[in-house]
Amino acid sequence: MNASIKTVVTHVAQEIAPLYGSYDQAYSCAWWLIEWLTCKSQAQLRAQDSSLTLEQEQTLKAALYEHVHEHKPLNYILGSVQFLDLTLTIREPILIPRPETEYWCAELINQLKQLDKQDFAILDMCTGSGCIGIALAQAFPQAQVYAVDISSQACTLARENVLKNNVPNITILESNLFSALPPGIRFDVMVSNPPYISHNEWLTLDPSVKNWEDYKALVAPDDGLELIKMLLQQAPEYLLFRPDFKEKSIPQVALEIGYAQGPAVQKLFEQYKYTTIQVQKDLAQHDRVVTAGMTLCR
Repeated sequence: MNASIKTVVTHVAQEIAPLYGSYDQAYSCAWWLIEWLTCKSQAQLRAQDSSLTLEQEQTLKAALYEHVHEHKPLNYILGSVQFLDLTLTIREPILIPRPETEYWCAELINQLKQLDKQDFAILDMCTGSGCIGIALAQAFPQAQVYAVDISSQACTLARENVLKNNVPNITILESNLFSALPPGIRFDVMVSNPPYISHNEWLTLDPSVKNWEDYKALVAPDDGLELIKMLLQQAPEYLLFRPDFKEKSIPQVALEIGYAQGPAVQKLFEQYKYTTIQVQKDLAQHDRVVTAGMTLCR
């Protein structure tokens, strides 16, 4: 090849452009690939304007084949993903954190930062890579966070990400929902990005999702609502009622949902006697997260 880095980036962007919504997005992704390949920043590469080694060319060719023809997600190729202030290791089949999740997590952090006391007890259920739980633990150093997943692979990855980001106030626990939590433990805030896609919807997903990400982390029975029902039914036993948080929407539950599940999930919250229920939208104006509180007298 012996082409300049800038020329290589342009060629890569053109090759992967059909996978993306715009050429600009493909161009950004092409730079990420070259940064990953060379272990150098875009600024360094632009300043040097060198070319790839033969070994790097071969690695790039293999990566492009996986991305374009085998539909392997770019984050699995790069082995990392940015989530708020975190750099997370990511590998298949653990669910790749989405911008929609990042958005509502940032909104929740901003809301909780308005409270005078921030020594929260937080539970992140179905943690996957650990993105939500670690982000909350990092944002609130006085908090104690438990992050739970049924998958041993997910828990291993989440522990790696805890160490990678040097966040000490979080415990990763392999558990089927609440079953392995310490006896008597209670939480001010409970968050979850549970499996919420129906099997029929999964069949329509892009191969980059369907062929690579864990089916069990995406799909739930009962039109995607089974795990949400189980969480809402069991959660009140694990919520902490503290006088210092009275009238401040604490304890709080926040669940990510599918774009068409807002009304159904709101009814479930009502069925299990939650209060101050809000269906919140993502940046695309789709229903994305439902938050609610709980009173002592249910």
